[in-house]
Amino acid sequence: MLNTLPVLQSGTYEEFLQVCCGHAPAADFLHKMIFSLHFFDDCMDGDREVHQLEIYQALQYVMVDIPSNPFYQDNFAALNSDLQTAIINWRVANELEEAQGANDLGIAFICRSEYVNLILKTALLCGGPDWVAKIAPTVRRFAHSEGFANYLESLKHERRAP
Repeated sequence: MLNTLPVLQSGTYEEFLQVCCGHAPAADFLHKMIFSLHFFDDCMDGDREVHQLEIYQALQYVMVDIPSNPFYQDNFAALNSDLQTAIINWRVANELEEAQGANDLGIAFICRSEYVNLILKTALLCGGPDWVAKIAPTVRRFAHSEGFANYLESLKHERRAP
């Protein structure tokens, strides 16, 4: 197990390898899953141009690579509920962004990054509770690195915010 905190800045395979205590299949699972989740978010939001090669890559990841990943297969029961919850929270975030009630955008900002629990669960499975407790602040900072102000600015460009 690594003794130093991982550096999470862009969600690269190497960064996830640190999170996963050097467990290559777990890092591969996280790298491909987080790429795919961000890709589908970009497709939904329309906040950037999506390229054809990215579509092929996301399809390869979600239809072939992730289901055949040995870490995901071995830990499916532990990971699947976190993945389902992340997808539900992403959907809720999109609905809250449209509704824009009193606290909706603050809630949506948090909900849309609930995929972080998938990262934390993977770290837990690889390194145990002490490891995940040690790295959780770093992982949370990564998941919310956009910041609330930039999130609101992105919504303006997507025409969802006032």
